[in-house]
Amino acid sequence: MTLDPWFEQSLESLKDNHLFRELPASWVGADVNFCSNDYLGLSKHPEMKRVAKEAIDQFGLGSSGSRLVSGNSKAHVELEKLLADWYGKEDALFFNSGYNAGVGVISAVSGEGVIFSDQYNHASLVDGCRLSKAETVVYEHANMAHLESLLKQHSERFPQWIVSETVFSMDGDKAPLNKLVELKKKYKASLLIDEAHAVGVYGDLGRGLAEELGLFNEIDLLLGMFGKALGSFGAFAVGDKPIITWILNKARSFIFTTAVPPLIAAANVKAIELVKGMKNERLSLRKKAEVFRDFLKALDFVTEGDDSPIIPLLVGDPENTLRLSKALKEEGIWVQAIRPPTVPKGMSRLRITLSLLHQEKEYQQFFTALKKVRGETCPSWDRPMRDMPQGASPSGACPA
Repeated sequence: MTLDPWFEQSLESLKDNHLFRELPASWVGADVNFCSNDYLGLSKHPEMKRVAKEAIDQFGLGSSGSRLVSGNSKAHVELEKLLADWYGKEDALFFNSGYNAGVGVISAVSGEGVIFSDQYNHASLVDGCRLSKAETVVYEHANMAHLESLLKQHSERFPQWIVSETVFSMDGDKAPLNKLVELKKKYKASLLIDEAHAVGVYGDLGRGLAEELGLFNEIDLLLGMFGKALGSFGAFAVGDKPIITWILNKARSFIFTTAVPPLIAAANVKAIELVKGMKNERLSLRKKAEVFRDFLKALDFVTEGDDSPIIPLLVGDPENTLRLSKALKEEGIWVQAIRPPTVPKGMSRLRITLSLLHQEKEYQQFFTALKKVRGETCPSWDRPMRDMPQGASPSGACPA
């Protein structure tokens, strides 16, 4: 007997429920890309490209092995020193990706204690919790009263880690970081934050929401990424030296993988140098995000967040979300449909992201296309979706 029939039936079920995934055709320049995480446009910055080209000549292409065997280059060491200095921490560790960092760090530091994880945390954090030996307790998204009740229940456990993104990747909203710090101090827990979508966008020097709020000294372990606003690739953890050294020794996703090519590490050094001086660009991007949300709300679409460049356009039903994405694509707008399990059932959406690469004419093109296709793809959007009861799911807002 073969497994093929089971896979075929299961794939058909995904298709029937509009949850089937396949690699999209390569994004082409004729389309306006509104789903990239290149918030500051650094992936195309001439200095980033120049440094990467020079690093190929110096180091070659690949790293040839894991960091602990033969893949530890001068570029990796320089990057980690710069990261520690940038964040004012004792040490830093460079990872191959955000997923590698989340999985490796959480499973390494949590011991056999308890992890308090936000309901909407990214899959990399969720999987890190699953791979750890700790008990994972999920608190309702950004609900500090619920988190405190769970901290009280587990007050005798050690170690205790509170784990949260700072800017959530699908909703673009922010964690109540001040309250998280207050609770971690009150209950003597440790706090791990993932600044993947905040690095480059918040803070005077682009170090994220903790910098923006003046909370650096209260964070026990901070994760960040180069693959979003910093325009490159890879991720990092910064913290006290004993913790980072422990992660180096215990994070399987760091130990058992070939190192990121040195040319990427060299480009990341340049990305940090550039982003430090982009305060005005950060503020401009966030202002554009506020205005963009106001336009969506004026058209009676439901969205979340405030000034993050991640802007969800909530649709609800996966079929209608796919239909809207396809219709916008035909108008030259590239924005992908996000469906379960990436988001909760009934909360499918277009995840719109803004970039400094966008020109005013491209914003106008987006809204012209959106107004054109909304009636064709979802007639019920002609009524105000803002009038839905608070907390209601928009899953029925656009019937097929």
